[in-house]
Amino acid sequence: MRKLLVIGFILLGLSGPGGPSSADEDKGKPRVGMTAAETRHLLGPPKRIARLILYRRHLEQWSYEEPPLRIELSCVRGQEVRIVSVHPLRSEKP
Repeated sequence: MRKLLVIGFILLGLSGPGGPSSADEDKGKPRVGMTAAETRHLLGPPKRIARLILYRRHLEQWSYEEPPLRIELSCVRGQEVRIVSVHPLRSEKP
C-alpha cells in the first residue's frame, strides 16, 4: 500500500501529503536545461557575460546581481544555448 502511495505522489508531482512539489518552489528560478531565451525572459539581461571560446562551441558565464547568481551555458554550434549549471553567489541561509 505504501509503495502505491509513493508512486501516486511521484506521478502527481507531490512531495507528500499536503506538501508543495519541488516544481512549484523552483518555478521562478533558472534550472539546468533551460534555454538562454527562457533565462533572459525569467531574469532579464545579465550584468556581465564571460565567454570561453573552444573548438566548434563556446561556454558562457552569466552573472546576475539580483538574485545573486552565476549561470553557465553551453553553446554548441548548430544547437540551442542551454544552461549547464546554476551557482548562487551568496548563501541562502538566514
